[in-house]
Amino acid sequence: MNSDQLQRAKSDHHLAKVALASGRADIAQLHITASLKNNPHNTEARLTQTQITLEQNQPQNTTASPQSHPLDTPEPPHTLPVAILRARTLVNTHKDHLAKPLLEQLIEQNPKNASPRRLLVTIHLRNNQTEAAIEQLSQLVKINSNDFESLQTLIDLLASTNPKACLSLMQAHDLDFGTAPHQLQMARLHVRFEELCEAEMIYRRLIARQPKDSQIQLEAGQLAASQGDHALAIKRLETASESDTLAFESLTALALVYMYAGRFTTAGRCWWRATRLAPCDAQPWAGLLLCAMNERRHTLATRASDKLTERTNKQTRRMILATLWPGSATGNIIQQAVRPSTLDQVATATPLQMLLDHATRTLAQHTHDHPQRADTHYHLAVCQEATGQFTQSENNTNQAMESISAALKINPTYTSAKAFCTRLLQRAA
Repeated sequence: MNSDQLQRAKSDHHLAKVALASGRADIAQLHITASLKNNPHNTEARLTQTQITLEQNQPQNTTASPQSHPLDTPEPPHTLPVAILRARTLVNTHKDHLAKPLLEQLIEQNPKNASPRRLLVTIHLRNNQTEAAIEQLSQLVKINSNDFESLQTLIDLLASTNPKACLSLMQAHDLDFGTAPHQLQMARLHVRFEELCEAEMIYRRLIARQPKDSQIQLEAGQLAASQGDHALAIKRLETASESDTLAFESLTALALVYMYAGRFTTAGRCWWRATRLAPCDAQPWAGLLLCAMNERRHTLATRASDKLTERTNKQTRRMILATLWPGSATGNIIQQAVRPSTLDQVATATPLQMLLDHATRTLAQHTHDHPQRADTHYHLAVCQEATGQFTQSENNTNQAMESISAALKINPTYTSAKAFCTRLLQRAA
């Protein structure tokens, strides 16, 4: 072997590594073959050849034998690059029983090296060992906080097994999760844990960035409806209903909002449009039946009842009507409360005052029974402050301040409570 051959081998090896880094494994294979032809005893070239073969998804053809050290590689078997390539070969050939002990040994010897942990995660996920995979992914994130791929995989696993830990991890890496899908996932987790103020703030940011996204508008509308902001819910759900894919879900949610507000005529129109989109679905006919009954439109109620009977049995019919009945009942109460009296045309109390009084009494009792729940104190303070706006009473505002102080005493990091307390202090000043 002369110096000219060595130089050509070195040049071909360099070109092979460049091609491999560029994702051109086929060209890299041509260069590495030429390099090994000129210098067959080059250890580095042999390792590059193994990497190329693995990149071509041909682990059975690798020079790094899964069960023994390759005879044509003069490097000792305990060398880390050779061991990792051997482990990768075993993983790619689904010989997990051989790869797992090797990887565990490599991790013990090289705890800061990420490659063996990633391969071990592949084995754990393949065998549905979720807890073990989460443990290794957590270590990978600790080793390198910028390992976004491992971080994303960890988030996906925690979302189904430990949502609270998933939310905490996403909040800890908030800058890494600035994209709309990640923000949407965070908002859903906040809703799941009834952290509605935090969820609303995220939805507002998402809507400002993507006002035409129907999925975001639908979920934000449902959140607004659950918080009692019917005007905002209607605005968002009407925007979402313009989408072809989410029109049915948006219309049914919009119809429920109108029912809770006592606007049965408008709700009936939404249910009717929903029946056009999904003629075989029973829920829109049930909603239309309740709206027609409340508006005393007997012919329409009879038709909706017949359509509902065609699509359900007695038990299913009862279940669907029971699900929609709270909206009908609440709407009826509001309708009666806002309807002027025949004597003096003056209502004694607004529907919102009635609901606030009931909510305040219920939450006050709950704080007495469960004094260590910060959420209950916070929601009680919100109701007390809202009641004070109606009655113009400073006593209600003082009670709200006491309740919010109790919430912050239990949980000093309660974001919504701190913001609400600041608002109360500004108003008092």
